This record gives sequence, structure tokens and C-alpha cells, in this order.
Amino acid sequence: MFLHFLFLLIFFIFSIFSSETALSILLSVHAAAMLFERHIVRRLRLDPLTCYGIYSILVGIANIVLMRDLATDSVPYGYNYVIPAHIHESIGIFFAGNAFLFIGYELFSQKSLPSIALVMESRKNHKILFYAMLFLSFQTMFFPEGILGSLTTILSVFSSVGIIFFSRLWGKFDDKTYRNYAITLFALQTIYAILYSYLRIAMLAPTLSLALGYFVGRGSLRILWSYRLIPLLLAFFIFNLWFSFLGENRTVYGEVDGFRRLDQMMTLANVDKGYEDKDGKESILYRSSVLPQLTNVVGLVKTKGFFNGDASAPLLIALIPRFLWPEKPLIGLGAWFATEIGMGLQTDSWYTNSINMTIQGHLFLDFGYLGVILGCILMGGCLALLWNSTDFYKSAFNLTGVTLGGYLLMMSLTGIGADLQILITLISYYLIFIFLKKVL
Repeated sequence: MFLHFLFLLIFFIFSIFSSETALSILLSVHAAAMLFERHIVRRLRLDPLTCYGIYSILVGIANIVLMRDLATDSVPYGYNYVIPAHIHESIGIFFAGNAFLFIGYELFSQKSLPSIALVMESRKNHKILFYAMLFLSFQTMFFPEGILGSLTTILSVFSSVGIIFFSRLWGKFDDKTYRNYAITLFALQTIYAILYSYLRIAMLAPTLSLALGYFVGRGSLRILWSYRLIPLLLAFFIFNLWFSFLGENRTVYGEVDGFRRLDQMMTLANVDKGYEDKDGKESILYRSSVLPQLTNVVGLVKTKGFFNGDASAPLLIALIPRFLWPEKPLIGLGAWFATEIGMGLQTDSWYTNSINMTIQGHLFLDFGYLGVILGCILMGGCLALLWNSTDFYKSAFNLTGVTLGGYLLMMSLTGIGADLQILITLISYYLIFIFLKKVL
């Protein structure tokens, strides 16, 4: 923990006279130092803090790229709402949040919630599980949105992240049956995401699940330097090519589902705009920057003051099951935030846009720097408690632990969550897996 307080002190000194670029470099260096201390010095295993550290390094780099393009007026259209005057404070909010999240994780790293580990070694049970996940992969046909409410999303996540279970067994035992299970589920979940998902990252989630499970199963970093990494790099390359297109047009294709969406995408791709884009193209790296969101969080606070909990109030009803309250309103903090900063409109059906505040931004919007410090300590602690409850490395056959643990790794690699709503999601998943352990 001394390391994190040292970097907080360095950042405070640098913030007095250094540029925003230097502060973003320091953000990445802090995360890299944390990873070095944990995995080179202490030789700890891969965990959510590892993934979040990698994400933080990318954030620092992405911030630098975005600021460079701001200086040359070549920022992609989707990111031109950044407020340059608030960049300095925004980096400070994110840096402080990161440091105290790291501290919170370390404080609770030896603690755990009751274990959810459910070891399933029978190949017969694995076959049954595969067919169950196969069924869940087609869940939109059997459980239309509105009947099961948010449980539909939970089932979808389970079937997607569940790929990790089979891909890990494939990597560990080099077994063709597990390989076929994993690749089949990966293909179906990718198709499902393309046809039905509104969020771009959901389209990449099956690929991340497949790769993460396989590499963890292999149990060596040497795999990262082999030919086996080529398919993953190719997937990222293709996804990055389409990333800008998906962002520019999702308000159009997001209105339709299924194969009609493919027709809509093809139509949009073939439309001649009649002009040449002068701005840069959005990329996955751009998506990692937090400056657009956080500068607008700061701007909102300066305009309206701190929200003192009002921005988090909708979360109080989130844990009430929809079957107990069928009329429960949908919770869309990202859509609300986009509307508040003038980047979205409310329509008859929903909203035209959703922007993630980041966890640090959500805490700052409600409670200022004190909220960022205390909230991020608790978030880091919660992450550690949940991770330890999975017993992820207990056994490759640990169904529930591998599934929830894999979800925690993936979410940490993409910033943990868009806002504090992720806490409700994580608690819900934990309770579901505790229930599964009791009944199976």
C-alpha cells in the first residue's frame, strides 16, 4: 500500500506544475508499477486487479492520444464533447480513484465471502452443462425481454462467460471435446451479440471469454508469444476496423433485432455519405479514454453542484425482482447521464444514447473527492471479497468459481463497470451462484 500512497504524493506534486500529458503518463506508470510489484516481486497469480491494472495503463495511453488529437482538432465525432478546461481535474479524479481502489483491494485481499466453488468433474455432467448453455445461447427465443426482466441479461451473461469453463479445460487438458464445446458456444454467442446486443463490447465478450479461459488453462505466459495468439489478435484487428462504424450507426441498427439488423448494417455500410470525414476514426484505444466522460462530470458538478446521492438513488430499487414488481422502471444511469450533459435525448421507447460515467465519475458526481476515496476503497474491497469467494484456482472443474471469476476478470479488463450499477450486478450474480451451490 505504501507504493500507492507514494504515487498519490508524486501525483499531487506533479499536478501543481506538470502538463496533463505528464499526469496521464504517471497514471500508466503507477498501474505498471503495481503490476510489477504484484507479479514480478511477489509472483502473485492473475486476478481482477491484474486486469484492472492493464486497463489503467491503456487509459493513460488513450488519454494522451485524445489530448494530442484535441490539439490538432482531429478528435472523432463521438468524442468531441470532451471539455478541455476540465481535463486536469478529471485525470486527478481518476488517478485518486485508482489508487484507493488498489488500496481497498489490498486491504481485503486475505478476506472472502462464503465460497461459491462448485467442483463438477464428471464428463457426463459437462455434457449436460454444454447442452444447457446451448439452450441459453438461444434464450431470446424462449425468454423474451419483459417476461424474466433482468434475469434475461443474467442468463445471457452466464452462457457467454460460461465459455471460459470449457475453454479453460481445453487449454489445460488439450481435449478436443472441450475444444468443440467452447468453440460452438463462442460461435453462437458471437452471432447472438451481433444480432441482438446494443453495446459494442458485448460483441467482443465471447472472444475474450474463449481466449481468457484457454490462456488460463495453459497456465503459462509463454503462450502469449506463440502462434496461438494470432486468432485473438486477428479478432481484435477486425473488431477495431468496425468499431467506428458500429459507434456511428448503433442508434439506427440498435432499433432492430435479428437478421433484420444485418440487412440494416449492410445498407448503412453501402451508403455514400457524399463527403469525406475530416475527423479521426474512433478505435478501441479511443474508447479506453475517460476524459470525455469525466470532464463532463466535472462540468455537471460546476453547473449543478454535487448530487448528494440523487444520481445513485435509482439503484435502491435495482435488487427488487421484476416478478415482484412488474412495473419496475428500467434503470439506465448511462442514458440519464448522456441526457444531463446534452449528448442524448429521451424517446418514446428509451433514450438515444448512453455514456458511462465511470465508477470514479459516479462517486465524484454524488459525493465529491470524499466519495471517490471511500467509494473506491469499498469497490476494491468488494472486488477482492468476490474474487476470493470464487476459489478460481482451486480446480479447473470449479464451474461456478470459474464462471463468476471469469466475469470479474473480463469486467476488470474493461474498467469494472460503467458506473455504480455494477455493484448490483455483482451482488446479484454472487447470490445466484450461492443458490446454485446449495441446490446442485
